[in-house]
Amino acid sequence: MAEIESLSGDSLSLRDLSDAIFRTNPNYKLIPFDHLPQEEKKALADLLKDPNFYGILRSHNQDLGMKSVCRETALLFFTLLKAGKLPRYVQIMYGSRFNEVVAMLVLDRILEIESNERFLSGSEAYQVIYEDQPKIKPNGAISRLSIEALKYGQSLEFDDCLKMSSRLYSYNHLPVTTHWKHLFSSEEAITQYLGIGFGGKNRAILDHHWASINTSSNKNWLSWSSRDAVPIRSSYKLYISPHCEHLLDVFSATLEVLTEVRAPSFKIGKDVYGLLRPDKMVAYFTTYDEMSETAVRLVKRLKGISAHGVPFTAAIEPSGLLSWGMDPPRQDHFLPWQGPSWRRWITDRLAVALISAKTSSRTIEPWQFALDRLALEGVDTSSWVPKPTIWNELERGE
Repeated sequence: MAEIESLSGDSLSLRDLSDAIFRTNPNYKLIPFDHLPQEEKKALADLLKDPNFYGILRSHNQDLGMKSVCRETALLFFTLLKAGKLPRYVQIMYGSRFNEVVAMLVLDRILEIESNERFLSGSEAYQVIYEDQPKIKPNGAISRLSIEALKYGQSLEFDDCLKMSSRLYSYNHLPVTTHWKHLFSSEEAITQYLGIGFGGKNRAILDHHWASINTSSNKNWLSWSSRDAVPIRSSYKLYISPHCEHLLDVFSATLEVLTEVRAPSFKIGKDVYGLLRPDKMVAYFTTYDEMSETAVRLVKRLKGISAHGVPFTAAIEPSGLLSWGMDPPRQDHFLPWQGPSWRRWITDRLAVALISAKTSSRTIEPWQFALDRLALEGVDTSSWVPKPTIWNELERGE
């Protein structure tokens, strides 16, 4: 498999925070769930699915927003109403992750850390939390796209996290020109173009090896599952992202390869908007090795094809034509497109960090703060590869 591209630059080091002085952010009030108004209880009822959930942090300061907290964070919040060092039990409980967990609480502005007789949090505490601030230089098409997306988000003038996440997620969509709107004017036009309509060049292989999937949660995609597939979770996603002028050739070659390796399922956009998005075609796999083997075959088959490129994914080859992601765990669904996606999981967290840094004094560029904050979640933001530990923790409900 080709070497994954990355952002060049030295890795960040967290300072030892065991002897630092902290306090609870005085702008926050912690409200147990049972003390919330009835309407809010109904709106936030899903939070009760987490057995460790305690309540809500609320502030009159709009820049802080509302946060849900677990029982451990609630205990620490109440403990540090009076400034002091972190209790010994915190170090014992988090062990080797102690500095990371405390750094997240400070960067998320739940706790404040003392520096030069001032208490700081968020991006203002960045230089107190980290040893250094290396310059990040994107290396490769997808890493450049990802940085460009974050800088674009930084330039936007709103502070709505959901809206920001959507803008980051949608970055690098191509405009709907008259040419593309005419070519992909309907689902029927698209199926004919891809050779999967009646008499099309790809129709026979689809009919023989694949079953069409139609669900209400999958209305924006043409989707198929292998007739030989066992309905188990397929967490690994392979993104195939060519420029649209190569779409027919790429679809045909990819369909052949996916059939050869018996991939569990795949999908492609079913309208002009879906085909002009960077993640226009996605294949799903149960294991990393299955996904990797398929990618090796596709690299050979798609040589010379110009790439579109999917931000916030791990590149398989330098151009961005092929990349991958690993979806968060799903508790209740078998179909791979039912549940939160890797990229949405990423952009949700980047959006919160980006907006937080934009509303604070500038000690670091907001886009870089967002990258470094996400790294604490267990994502290698130099390559956009998820560390397996974060999914293991989510599976266990930690």
